[in-house]
Amino acid sequence: MSRLSFLLKRMKSTNYRGFIDAARRVSKINHRPWPVNLADCLLCTAKYGSSHVDYETFEMYAMSAQERANVLTIGKNSELVRRLNDREKMVYFEDKAVFNQKFNKYLKRDWICLKDCTFEDFARFLQGREKVITKPLDLSCGKGVAIYYTAAQEPKELYDRLMAEKAYLVEDVVVQCDAMASLCPSSVNTVRLVTILNGDEVSIVAGCVRMGRGG
Repeated sequence: MSRLSFLLKRMKSTNYRGFIDAARRVSKINHRPWPVNLADCLLCTAKYGSSHVDYETFEMYAMSAQERANVLTIGKNSELVRRLNDREKMVYFEDKAVFNQKFNKYLKRDWICLKDCTFEDFARFLQGREKVITKPLDLSCGKGVAIYYTAAQEPKELYDRLMAEKAYLVEDVVVQCDAMASLCPSSVNTVRLVTILNGDEVSIVAGCVRMGRGG
């Protein structure tokens, strides 16, 4: 994907409210008028492929042009993903149900996809479960994810709601070990590793612990 096509795609799906809100928050830090920050943020998007999250999180508003050019923005990341991965296999990471089916033996939790089952299948899945977690198939960053306590739900109403919201993936809730839960008991806390496979050799580029903050 070229930089122009990436930019056009970003413009089509952009949350402009997010850009404005980020510009207002940055104004409290650098004391510039928020429209000036907004224009600068959009300039960074056009020139460096950054999002408003990149602009705010990496403090690009305080960087020189040379420093900005060295930031691994979402646009540059998308280009690396495209260059370094087999396009035919990317579907495993773009659709959560396809991922679950491909790597099912590693998940260690039960799940169903409402696109591939009936209401009766869904009702049976709920039996014996205190709660379930539901997810859209193609969103990220926790968007659209919800937890439902089965005792408080009428199965048909919940089924109709999930179908209407296209939250098709229904899974067992992950129970983590005490050590990870101690970081933040209200979230599933994980270790994320960024890797590159070069032939048979795996290189770890970066690693981090991801955790909630209690709301």
